[in-house]
Parts: sequence; C-alpha cells; structure tokens
Amino acid sequence: MTRQREGIRVRPVERLGSAQVARVDALSRVLLETRGLLCYNPRAADVYRTHGAAVSAEGRALRVRIPSALVDRALSSTPARIVLGARNPDHRLILDADEPRVRFGSGSETNVWLDLRYEG
Repeated sequence: MTRQREGIRVRPVERLGSAQVARVDALSRVLLETRGLLCYNPRAADVYRTHGAAVSAEGRALRVRIPSALVDRALSSTPARIVLGARNPDHRLILDADEPRVRFGSGSETNVWLDLRYEG
C-alpha cells in the first residue's frame, strides 16, 4: 500500500439529485458562454483565448466568454487521482475520485440552501 495520510473513509451524501445537478450544469454553461467572466490579467485571458474562449475588452477588464465545448474539453482532461506530495511520505495526500475519503475540512459545512423553485 502507498504511504499516505489515511483520513476517514465516508459514505458520500448526495444533496442534489441528478436532475438538479444537470440543471446547475446547464445553467452554469449558459452563464459562462453568454455573460462570461471578467478577467483583469491579460496573460490569463490569452490562455482562455488560445483554447477557444471569446475575449473582448470591457473597461479595465477583459470579458471572457467560455463555450460549452471548452468546458467539456477541460473536464475530460482532469485527472481522477492527484497526489499532494510532502517531504515525509506519511503526510502526503492521495485524492482519488473513486475513493470517498476525508482528510481535512473547514470544521463546518454549509447548511443554508436557497429555494430555487422557478415559477416561470
């Protein structure tokens, strides 16, 4: 077994159903493509532009509009396993998407949820 800080194995709690997750994903993509985000770093905006985002000047900032296809490419390239190294291997963290394990946290969790029922 690989040496690491073990943490606590947990049973994941899914607070949102798959339909709700799909809705958040879809609306997030609409916002990223239509409204975009404001970027104050020209070098960062160039990275977005190089990968297919639309970049335009808006005052002192640059508006970056990110198409859904770029989001898909980014998500498909993310690793499922990340090793956060440490000088002492006993303290490194292996973050694995297939292993629900908690190694650190803020000591609290968000207990405030907004009711987003749309009547339109």
